[in-house]
Amino acid sequence: MANKQETILAPVSGQVKKLEDVPDPTFSQKMMGDGLAIEPSEGNVVAPLNGEVVQIFPTKHAVGIRGDAGIEVLIHIGLDTVNMDGEGFEAYVGQGDYVKAGDPLITFDVDLVRKKAKGVITPVIITNGDDLDALEKTDDGEVEAGKSALLKTNVKAEVESETPAASAGEYSEEAGAIVAALGGEDNISVATHCVTRLRFALNDEGKINNSKLENLDIVKGSFMANGQFQVVIGQGTVDKVYAAMVNETAVELS
Repeated sequence: MANKQETILAPVSGQVKKLEDVPDPTFSQKMMGDGLAIEPSEGNVVAPLNGEVVQIFPTKHAVGIRGDAGIEVLIHIGLDTVNMDGEGFEAYVGQGDYVKAGDPLITFDVDLVRKKAKGVITPVIITNGDDLDALEKTDDGEVEAGKSALLKTNVKAEVESETPAASAGEYSEEAGAIVAALGGEDNISVATHCVTRLRFALNDEGKINNSKLENLDIVKGSFMANGQFQVVIGQGTVDKVYAAMVNETAVELS
């Protein structure tokens, strides 16, 4: 069977930026995958391809779509916008909805995001890059939502179109290993998560075992930012690891 080509349209209008220029290590170091970012000129987010909405975060600042050919795209509106708790965002789709390229996904208040978050720059990430043969990025400096091609890729023919459902007890071992690498339950003051990463307030940063943490297959990277130790897991998985942490440990959760 021939490889399947997929075109990812720009989900927002604005200036195209390299991921390396995004002031957040999760994106600039490509912990979640490769792609591009857009500095939005307006707050309308549309579907970049035909596919299923596999995740939309409760705070509406990020949405994940699995295209018909199996490619997985994450659109993350702004930086640290999870802390806005949905203020200024409105979603028009839910998890499990099928969308076509150009369909409205989310609207957001650009000025409010600039005021309350670290920035409005919006990374567009291919999160299953191991399933791709190539990734072609646009050379255009400006793109129009739902019309301009942002990325093109060849998806390997054997990629499955569906992800198996999580089983009971899934990720309990990984959750326990992460807690242990952070110095144990007593060293974690509070834990929360966003669409890509676990976030921890720690009592003693000196107790972190970085080598042990980064040797875990599930961990894509980690760093300290804004007083939180952040462990990058990935969309569609981070919430399951967090749920396992809820069930398997006595860590105080937020």
